[in-house]
Amino acid sequence: MKGGTNYEPTRGLQRDRRDIRTCPDLFKLLPDSSLELDWQLFKRTQLEDGAIPQKYRELIAVAISDVIKCRYCALYHTEAAKLNGATQSEIENAVHFAKASAVWCTYLNGLQIDFDQFEEEIRRAFEYIRSKRDMELEFSCRDVGVDCDYLIHGQTEEELFKNAAAHGKSAHRMDQIPPEVMEKARSAIHYTPRPKE
Repeated sequence: MKGGTNYEPTRGLQRDRRDIRTCPDLFKLLPDSSLELDWQLFKRTQLEDGAIPQKYRELIAVAISDVIKCRYCALYHTEAAKLNGATQSEIENAVHFAKASAVWCTYLNGLQIDFDQFEEEIRRAFEYIRSKRDMELEFSCRDVGVDCDYLIHGQTEEELFKNAAAHGKSAHRMDQIPPEVMEKARSAIHYTPRPKE
């Protein structure tokens, strides 16, 4: 393991260090065997663009830092959130949201609320909200790794998967949806405006 101010990072890390002017000293404490991998992972997850814009990723990280009570994380992600355009009001809101989530987590787990009942109540509540907002559930075959652009719609999960099973049988000769495809489908479900009749 390397340490101290005389440590020179690997070539890739040296190049990046010139780009960002400074490299956290914590990387000088990492073993050579994982240094390059950890640095690339840090860049990819913390510095590069992703599906969630940087400002909102950092606000999420600020909230997580509050819940796990990590002052290092809180400092880094608060500064990164500001750097990416977050206001003090947005940072405070993220912290308050984290606090509220932690409180409800403690309450639900402490009272050992029946999870199956809770899940059913939440699904029913959101089905009602979707109906009021004129929205429905949707995913595509391509979302689950099937080479097909067909979009499957449904007002409820039950209707959605019933329609998916019908399409799978007629278009893909599936007698039933395999469990691994079902899991991918659940992860891919999103809300979309209901088509106008």
